[in-house]
Amino acid sequence: MFDELTDGDLQPVRAVPQPGRSAPTGGMSAAGGKLLNQYGSTTDRSAAVLLGANPNFSIASVGKRISGSLLDGVFSMVGMALGFGLMLAVYAVSGVDEEQAGEFSDPGFWAFMVGAIIPPIINAVLVSMSGQTLGKKLVGTVIVNEATGAPVGFTQGILQRTFVFGIFTGLPLIGIFVALADVVYLFIGDHQTLHDKYAKTYVVNA
Repeated sequence: MFDELTDGDLQPVRAVPQPGRSAPTGGMSAAGGKLLNQYGSTTDRSAAVLLGANPNFSIASVGKRISGSLLDGVFSMVGMALGFGLMLAVYAVSGVDEEQAGEFSDPGFWAFMVGAIIPPIINAVLVSMSGQTLGKKLVGTVIVNEATGAPVGFTQGILQRTFVFGIFTGLPLIGIFVALADVVYLFIGDHQTLHDKYAKTYVVNA
């Protein structure tokens, strides 16, 4: 039986075009590309959609993201230093003794809180307006919605991404693991951290 096979019998079989469809070409079709992409990670596909719809976007590097966070940390420390200075000034003027220090009725405590909350308030306003904290403005990055590519607002950028996720990291026992996993994801793939995934955001170059 095998002796009867000819070279023509061994040629590849061409696909027969179906009505309403064009014949397959030598390159990979768009449908074939989509089929293969189904085996990629969900985040990779999300990033591809985001970058495809916004060709001018590029995912911010790990270095930029860390630099922005460090600058925001310095900004917060400046606020705390300001609050501490205000607290000392209030103590000096009012003559509050050490036993009262830290009580809710202590004016020095509230003076400290005023200084400490200035950076978070400023950053919340900046994120609501432009999707950028002060640190992100300085390094040239912006937080965007993963579906639309638009800068995030207060709800997505502050409530979901910072406040609610911060509650998760503050949970007893599991909070530390959530925080560690959040850092690990920064170094994977498109640098979408857990708090990015939860809020459905990306950090891109501005």
